[in-house]
Amino acid sequence: MKKILAVLLALILALTAVSALAEDGNLLLTVNGMEIWDTDPAIAYWKSDLIEYYGMDEATAAQYERELNILALAYALDYYVAETELATTEYAVTEEKVLEAMTLIWDGAVESYTTGITESSTEEEIAAAKKEAEEYILSNFGFTKETFMNNAGEKYATKLELLNDCLYTNYVPETIEVTEEEIQEYYRNVVASDQQAIEYYAGMYGMTPVDVYQVYYYLAGRESYYMPEGFRGINHILLPVDDELKSAYTDLKSKLASQQAAAETTETAETTDAIETTEEIVTQEMVDAAAKAILDSVADKIAEIKEKLAGGASFEDLIVEYGTDPGMQDETSRAEGYPIHANSSNYDPAFHEAAMALEKIGDISEPVLGSYGVHILKYVRDIPGGAITMPESARAEMTAGAQNTKANQILAELIAAWSAESDIVWTEAGEAWKPQTAE
Repeated sequence: MKKILAVLLALILALTAVSALAEDGNLLLTVNGMEIWDTDPAIAYWKSDLIEYYGMDEATAAQYERELNILALAYALDYYVAETELATTEYAVTEEKVLEAMTLIWDGAVESYTTGITESSTEEEIAAAKKEAEEYILSNFGFTKETFMNNAGEKYATKLELLNDCLYTNYVPETIEVTEEEIQEYYRNVVASDQQAIEYYAGMYGMTPVDVYQVYYYLAGRESYYMPEGFRGINHILLPVDDELKSAYTDLKSKLASQQAAAETTETAETTDAIETTEEIVTQEMVDAAAKAILDSVADKIAEIKEKLAGGASFEDLIVEYGTDPGMQDETSRAEGYPIHANSSNYDPAFHEAAMALEKIGDISEPVLGSYGVHILKYVRDIPGGAITMPESARAEMTAGAQNTKANQILAELIAAWSAESDIVWTEAGEAWKPQTAE
């Protein structure tokens, strides 16, 4: 079973509404002799799924009820056909198989919420712990084992999973060969999806596409394969600094910012009284002196780096020799640099300002003091906007995606062939539900 127990009961809760079906209803059609009514759990399941997918509220769902009914039945119809075709084979998804699977799901859910069991626990203690788990499920999700086993929505969800498992296991080749063009086509679709996602989230949250790109790996679990326009690649040598010097500098800088903010507040309030503080008054000169102390502490290394650059040494080689940024440790990162844009907001401000101040590719900055130490930056390249060339590290993922797409196509063609041979008879009531492609 593919269900993950950690999220199982959330799914069950979402399907609870499906079980509240009217006993009365209208016969819509028969599929190879199997009657399909408008109260069927399969239709309710797909309808609920569509409402969630499109983010519809109750009023919107009611407005588009007819369209939702047609689309839900169209999805369900493929599985009705598959179910009747499998019914005459060893792969038939019977009521007994569904109940067996649901029992395993329930037992697994109880197990996941059972706590306090050790190797030395007695049978009575184990039974008591499982009872507590069942009470937790009842109080939080409203299910006992009996109501779970009789839930129409969960029965259909389990049947659907068994049907999918059966189809993929027995009707899709174990090894699916894909061509390079099919892999690239799948990758192009991923790129298009990334672009749409970036634009969607930018509009939804009032962010720039650049900001969305910078945090995209939080949304997709990886970096985007679509790059907005205007990025440049920046690599750098990060020189570590003495912790005491760094702490002194950051403390003074923070105090100066706080005192300036307090002064602005008093001016806004039109208060002429002096700011009362027990802290030492910090001046910009003090902050500058602390910064100079840090730069002076690494002056010898800076001089060595400049001398080696003047002698023809590679900046990338000097990153390896002097740099301490873990992100610059692999060759690709050094060659391509960090993607930085004028609107980037996820970099240290001092680093970002220095990166954008470089005028042309190949330019190297003077030493810059930032939050992590002293940086010497290099403008590596301009990054083209649009689709990123598929990285070799993504090939396995894209190949698997192309294979899965092909597997879906194989099953779609199989079900289409079964549908063409099926005896599907629509009733007068079913005409209003009939998908346009149904004959």
